Amino acid sequence: MPPGDWIANGFNQLIRSDEPTSSGQVACDPAPAGLSDCQAKAHEAFVNYYIHQVNLLRHLFGESYQVTYADPCGVTMHVQSASDVPGLLEMAPWSNAIDWQETALICYDKGWIRLRLCAPLTLGRAGEVECYEDGGNNATPITRRPTMPWIGAMQNQATLFITAVQGEPTNLCGAADALADLRIADDYIRLVTAAQAKHGRA
Repeated sequence: MPPGDWIANGFNQLIRSDEPTSSGQVACDPAPAGLSDCQAKAHEAFVNYYIHQVNLLRHLFGESYQVTYADPCGVTMHVQSASDVPGLLEMAPWSNAIDWQETALICYDKGWIRLRLCAPLTLGRAGEVECYEDGGNNATPITRRPTMPWIGAMQNQATLFITAVQGEPTNLCGAADALADLRIADDYIRLVTAAQAKHGRA
């Protein structure tokens, strides 16, 4: 998921005003304990930009995982699930000025599933799912692309939030998942900092 246009005109519907607000300054959360100022800034950037992908990895694994390697360039984070399934978060090998290119690839012995996600604030448009299956024995491989409903990610999230506030069950990320995500971020920042120091990039 390289950097790109995550807004995708999603703020065009806002009603804007120059009127001052009465809320005052909002206090920032303190930096994670044990991190240097440089590490804290890197941690904030990683959490702000990649925490959803950290969470998506756990959802796709269906179990917890740990960070096993961080390359010193800060492009990839290698992970391993509790049952030893490898995974990779590829962050910023390139950037997009006016596009959003976020994908997830789940590989099996004889096929794969590819998810293409829209920019986070895209209105009224779902992502795409593509499934490939190799039947073997000279059978013709099959690729399926189901048509998804016209519901944007933020619209779906807002609907589920209201459902959760009403006390009904949802598949929203809970507090335990969020804490696990932040621990992954902590582990990644410590590993990438050590890798950069080792290669003289710090």
